[in-house]
Amino acid sequence: KQNGLFFTAGSSSSLSEILQTLVLSKGLAEMSSNARNTVKEEYSLENMVMSFENAIAFVKGEIISDESRNI
Repeated sequence: KQNGLFFTAGSSSSLSEILQTLVLSKGLAEMSSNARNTVKEEYSLENMVMSFENAIAFVKGEIISDESRNI
């Protein structure tokens, strides 16, 4: 599912094309909904805590298994 668009960095014409696409696109509402769902699924509090715990464990040289989690 598409949830965003890319444009060439530093290119005003590329940005202009993307903005025109967004303004004229009938799929903008769907893309917006997809983006919101991506954030809700990928960046939940549980996922952020798990990533933080994994980073700390990595630095300490430990391995955290899913069974040892209290989430």
